[in-house]
Amino acid sequence: MQNVIIAYSNLQAAQKIRSVLTANGFTVTGVCGSAAQALARASEREEGGVIVSGYRFPDMTAITMASMLPSSYSVLLLLTPSQADVRTATKLPCIDLPVNKEVLVEQLRRLMDTRRRKAEERSRNEHRPVEKSEEARALIAQAKELLMQRDHLSEAQAHRYIQKKSMDAGRKMEDTAQEILRKAAGILQPE
Repeated sequence: MQNVIIAYSNLQAAQKIRSVLTANGFTVTGVCGSAAQALARASEREEGGVIVSGYRFPDMTAITMASMLPSSYSVLLLLTPSQADVRTATKLPCIDLPVNKEVLVEQLRRLMDTRRRKAEERSRNEHRPVEKSEEARALIAQAKELLMQRDHLSEAQAHRYIQKKSMDAGRKMEDTAQEILRKAAGILQPE
């Protein structure tokens, strides 16, 4: 679950923002009057989320706060017309004040959808097995064939032999297969 933290020095305005967001189905896990409070709240929640934030706090700016946040968090800045220069100076998404409720909700949904898609893609990439090149597969197949003929192993046993030898040496299977083939051809002396 992605949570929303509201960081706004004007706590009355922050409560209004909270009401709008909760009415639109968002889970607001905290309302903070300073950047330090928002950072502390974010560090409590590992799953990440979005901080809807004003620009200036008594303790630091939102840009400084964003640089200190865990990478699992994004910041959506709410800027006054006098802070227009901040929009061009930062890569953070921004909304102009006074806040249009529909714009706030839509921007927050987009930001959360983007975060969710990136997290899903990272998860898919972490669990995707590394594909071996055709050349690597051919080397392994040749080494297995040699072991099957020479040592009378089954294909599964030959595969496990190469795999174990590779793991013990901290090498790729194709490197181990190449070493087996070289030794068999007399190129390398057995260890």
